[in-house]
Amino acid sequence: MGSLRARDRLLLLALLPIWLVCFALFVGERWSGRPTRPTLLVTSSAAGGYPEVVRYRPGLARPTDALRAGDRLLRIGARDAEGLSAVGVLAESLAQADPAGLFEVEYERDGVRSSERIALLPEEWPWRTTASTLAFAGIAVLLILRAPRSRTAQAFLPASLVWSLSWIEFQGALPLQTWAYVAVRTVTGCLWAPLMLRAALHFPEELAPPSGRAPRWIWAFSLLGLTWTSMWFGFPLPIEVGTRLNPALGALVIVVVLAVLTRNYLRAGPAGRRQVKWVLLGIYLGTLPVLAAVVAAAVDPDLVWLWSISLSALVAIPLSIFFAITRANLFDIDRVISTTATYSLLLTAALAGGLAALPRLAEAVSARTELEPSSVQVALGVGLAPLVVVIGRSVRPRLDRFFFAERYALQSGLDALARRLAAAPDPESLVEAAGEGLDVLVRPACCVFYGRAGSVFVPVFVRGAQLAPTFPANGPLLRGLAERGAPVDLERRGALAVLAPGAEERGALGSLGASLLIPVGEGARLSAFVALGPKRSGDVYTATDLAMLGATAASMAGSVMRFDEKEVLREARAVQERLRRYVPSALASSLARGAGAPSGEREVTVLFADLRSYTALSQGLPADQVFASVSRYAAIVSDAVAGRGGTVVEFAGDGLMAVFGAPEPLPDKERAAVLAALEIAREVASLSLFPGAPRSPNPPVGIGVATGEAYVGTIHAVDRDIWSAIGNTTNLAARLQSLTRELEAWIALDDVTWRRAGDPCRHFTHHPQLPLRGLRTPHAVHTLQARSLERGLLKGVWPRTLETRRRA
Repeated sequence: MGSLRARDRLLLLALLPIWLVCFALFVGERWSGRPTRPTLLVTSSAAGGYPEVVRYRPGLARPTDALRAGDRLLRIGARDAEGLSAVGVLAESLAQADPAGLFEVEYERDGVRSSERIALLPEEWPWRTTASTLAFAGIAVLLILRAPRSRTAQAFLPASLVWSLSWIEFQGALPLQTWAYVAVRTVTGCLWAPLMLRAALHFPEELAPPSGRAPRWIWAFSLLGLTWTSMWFGFPLPIEVGTRLNPALGALVIVVVLAVLTRNYLRAGPAGRRQVKWVLLGIYLGTLPVLAAVVAAAVDPDLVWLWSISLSALVAIPLSIFFAITRANLFDIDRVISTTATYSLLLTAALAGGLAALPRLAEAVSARTELEPSSVQVALGVGLAPLVVVIGRSVRPRLDRFFFAERYALQSGLDALARRLAAAPDPESLVEAAGEGLDVLVRPACCVFYGRAGSVFVPVFVRGAQLAPTFPANGPLLRGLAERGAPVDLERRGALAVLAPGAEERGALGSLGASLLIPVGEGARLSAFVALGPKRSGDVYTATDLAMLGATAASMAGSVMRFDEKEVLREARAVQERLRRYVPSALASSLARGAGAPSGEREVTVLFADLRSYTALSQGLPADQVFASVSRYAAIVSDAVAGRGGTVVEFAGDGLMAVFGAPEPLPDKERAAVLAALEIAREVASLSLFPGAPRSPNPPVGIGVATGEAYVGTIHAVDRDIWSAIGNTTNLAARLQSLTRELEAWIALDDVTWRRAGDPCRHFTHHPQLPLRGLRTPHAVHTLQARSLERGLLKGVWPRTLETRRRA
């Protein structure tokens, strides 16, 4: 519990003991077998008066005709009923009853006193709600322990515990126990609906209000607690009014919850929609058996016992919420929904048809064969099962095409891609077709196609990757990938542990931002592989995606085997020429001194800078003017980085990657990187790099800075070694730089850099828990907005720091 917020810890310590005591009393009463269901509904007595009978409890057959509406209860067992409230009557009825549930009452009608023995009724299915009660409470506690920082889990905890408490009926022989039950049930009745609505408003996580607050209108549903007391005890509304109003309000709550989830589904991204689908599936699986049982009981009252059993299906709701928050990508939820919907429709149709046609058909067969009609009906029902399965296989693809058009388009596109690859005349055509096809169909953040060239795998197609390192063919990563022979989703828990990559391979994967590895080969020999980044949509790779991509890779393997390694190597060298960068000056100096290129994991600060709208600004300008503008930009950023002790790792016209703290250690590397970023922003803002081009209102440059562990060292390319810093920190800095465009900001810092850099960050804007494209978890981000520079904030603190370095 150490990782829980103080409020959640207090909530658990307050509610759990209450829940455990109530559940223990419930188990004790049910284990004793004593009847606890009252048969009479009465009104509370006026001061100095006696309670009056209103009617028998709805839904129960009248056990006696002795008592009627309007009769006054004078005595319950040995207890005088004068002044008793409706709750008091219930408590005394349970207290005065014998083990068989019988108690004597004295009543008055038209001035005549009489007595009668009344029977409490036993629960027909005393444990009917136990499974769902335990599931709601247990899963809520497990969820908050598993995801203590999740705002959705924090909202679900009180809602689930209160809902669970409302189902525990622990009234008993002790009057205090019955009064406690009524008090707990009234309070939970007032709370469960608002808390459930609050939990729905906080789901999925990406739409949860940062403050955790919910709108006030949800508390209007607190009336459900009062309508419950009115329905059973006539307070504060008459019993008849409460009986009609309570179910209506309960149904309205369900409608509002579904409306909130539908709205959030439409507003959420793909990952959030996947979570909402899980919950909707749970609601469907939890309530469908209950509705089916109600319909069956309405057709045949002898089947009313099905309703009690069906309540156990409500377990599906908390389970679906648990999976939605913790393991939304455990299964392909679209496939699960389509399968469930298909067979639900077919079984419903079969059931309806069976109820209508099977009896007549069975009678006709029985008349000809002299078999018992019931036996024939059973045999015909069993024979329908295989037919339902066969029909389901043909119906489900049509439902998929209608409801899940995107997945259907992906499958069709991959089939067409496999045919294109089989017809590729040379390695270049094959690689281009495979890379571009996957990039268009899957839409990953990056797509890199690797081919074998001797003892290494080299990138032969690169799109969207900041850096595409090589991988040793005999390394543990690719050996494990070849042994598996199927796509590996690196985002799934335990995937990296199974492949067991080395430190350099792990850093290379982090630098690529790879989320999925697809092996291409025959048997245990790996001919090529494809590295895909996270989907740009933010969605996960489902099991169906992996199966389809694996099938595409299998068809691709035969095409790759048609070309020898020399052809692949020539293509790889051509790609490396297109990706060539300058050697960092700091590294060149180190090599000149004979110090070598330092390698290993260390903490660094990485800076990415990108010139906005570079292509649009340079379009139509003479080549010499574009070259001069880019040279001025390169001089600005290089001077700012080198002047602060940083190392320019790579520079590509409009883009820059720099590292602070490597190859040589740098004290206050975070502060140095922020000051370099501020100087780049200040200098670019004061210059017109592309004279004559239309001026954009947005910042002309975006800079992302992040601090953390990275693998710093030499990466072996085809024809040379590349020194760089790779890993999750590099990936985070690149994502922050991309985020500046969406936020119209000059600079975006991660939380570590912001806290350590100190004074230069005082005017940055804090954004708690922003989602970053390609990253699964949200991050705290700090930005220098465009308006901050326009208002002259740079003239307050930062110019002195910058000018001090200039004068020095």
